[in-house]
Amino acid sequence: MKNYLNFFYDIDSVDIHQDDNNYYFTSNEYKFKFFKYDGNLNHLKDIYDFSNNLLQHGIYCNQIIMNKNQNITTLIDGKNYVLLRYHKNLDKKINLNDILKFNYFSVPDNKFDCSDWKRLWELKIDYFSYQLNQFGYKHPLLRESFGYYSGYVELAISLLNTIQKNKDNLSLSHKRLKETSTLYDLYDPFNMILDDRVRDVTEYFKSKIFSDNLMQEITNYFSLAKLKNYEYNLFFIRMLYPSFYFDVFEEIMNNDLGDDEIKPILKNTKKYEIFIKNLYRYIMTISNIPVIDWLMH
Repeated sequence: MKNYLNFFYDIDSVDIHQDDNNYYFTSNEYKFKFFKYDGNLNHLKDIYDFSNNLLQHGIYCNQIIMNKNQNITTLIDGKNYVLLRYHKNLDKKINLNDILKFNYFSVPDNKFDCSDWKRLWELKIDYFSYQLNQFGYKHPLLRESFGYYSGYVELAISLLNTIQKNKDNLSLSHKRLKETSTLYDLYDPFNMILDDRVRDVTEYFKSKIFSDNLMQEITNYFSLAKLKNYEYNLFFIRMLYPSFYFDVFEEIMNNDLGDDEIKPILKNTKKYEIFIKNLYRYIMTISNIPVIDWLMH
């Protein structure tokens, strides 16, 4: 791989560490990741343009480096590789303040707008239902629990119908941020999208959904974020979508995890329900949200 880096990028005299199809090395004050890219090449060009737009606006992100032929990808043994340059010391775990600072940024680009939650969730639930119909006999725990957790999604979709979202206020966000995410993930252009500013923080909170002090963390966030009324509702709606369940559901259906991996979540089903009710009752005291009888009891 050193020969390719030297030939295509004029990079030499580096020590390369390989991890699967990823290659890592350090040069001067930067770290580099040379990785195999399996995605759509047109979308890759969009990511490159979007990340350059961010950099031109003074918003840091890990930078995609073109090779000396001015190509984003380098073809090696029939596979496309991309070179990414980033600052050192990005392995620190993110915290709530990191997310809050990041969500102030916004660079309009319709190609990265992921704010149509209703359409995305409807497509996902339809797809998951199809998977269960085809392969559910192999996964009794998923078959038994799917109806319960998809019920939360149906409620979330119905609540979205009561909200007029403001497309002009979309923030730089991420496909997914978790409690375990690092600053590298925060600045990764392959993880970046545009969405309502509550998206990142709700996904972050949901990654620690069974934490005993989560409600306290959320109330602290509310005191800092100064959300508008419709954003409190969006926050609750996003928390209703049980990502922690469907992420594992999807990996089991794709045979990346065994069925037993869903058991810890199912054991905490009642805890999640209690949390949702407590969150709903609290949001009722600070914003106008539709009355949902079963959440009040």
